Amino acid sequence: MGIDQIIKLATEASKGKDSFKEEAVGSHGYGFVFKDYNLHSKEPYIVTYGNYKLCGVGAYRNQIKKIRKRLKRPDEFDGFSDITRYEPILDLLLVGSVKTLVPTLQVGGLVLFDIWMYVITPENRMFPATLYWGQTGLSIGAWSKKGAQLLGKDPLEDFLELKEFSPHEFTEEEQNLFLDAFEFALKKVPVSDFWGIFRRDIGNHYVGVKKSKPFQRPLRHFKRDPGDSEAEKELEPLLGREFKDEYGESFSISRVPEMKIYVMEFEYEIKGENKYFGTAKDVLDFYKKILDKRKKEKIIDL
Repeated sequence: MGIDQIIKLATEASKGKDSFKEEAVGSHGYGFVFKDYNLHSKEPYIVTYGNYKLCGVGAYRNQIKKIRKRLKRPDEFDGFSDITRYEPILDLLLVGSVKTLVPTLQVGGLVLFDIWMYVITPENRMFPATLYWGQTGLSIGAWSKKGAQLLGKDPLEDFLELKEFSPHEFTEEEQNLFLDAFEFALKKVPVSDFWGIFRRDIGNHYVGVKKSKPFQRPLRHFKRDPGDSEAEKELEPLLGREFKDEYGESFSISRVPEMKIYVMEFEYEIKGENKYFGTAKDVLDFYKKILDKRKKEKIIDL
């Protein structure tokens, strides 16, 4: 997609003409267009490097400012309970809305997800930004004027227009208006179900949205055993394929992106869950147990 088309979509969204199919949505005079890095990596202006955190979004919005404000008044500071009365899990609904706009978005890893977006404001300021979920929660990143110039690509410099403006120059009021519009815009979009494994500092967490409800659960630590290397080789040709268990129900085997964690996903649910996570050896052993049961039942075509 060309630069002119992205600007046109953002402008139309800012005027109330959303296009979920074209990944564009707007609110209160702001327009936002989202693009998946992996699908548009050849475009010189859709890049991931050179930007840094602008602000938190959703539950993490203004949290650092609140903490600093409390610490300046220790007589009023009773602990962290009064500044952590927010529900980060609800931010997964915003991710579900982004997933609706960009179905190819990959979720999972040290950074839960990371996506490029283009923004136009009511004052006709235009700039690119990133939306991501890192160790400090859901955040927006952006380029400074200097950062844009260091990228050294003429098409990018022309597109960013950061020689004149960077969102890092927002006043506090302007930033709040921008964030209000951003969250309102996403909340207009239906929420898609998704799941991913988030590599947090305190351990892996299984997170996502299921039937429009957000969830997060800690996963056990998957310690690799000596036999995992051979199991990984044996599993490789099975990844992405669909199989049948002894009851004729379908299941598939895949690997979590950026991790040595494997998952078997079943057609049916047991106690509200249809996934089994484990090391390569765990999953291979489970697969072979199913294979043995099918052979005993004289079921073929596995």
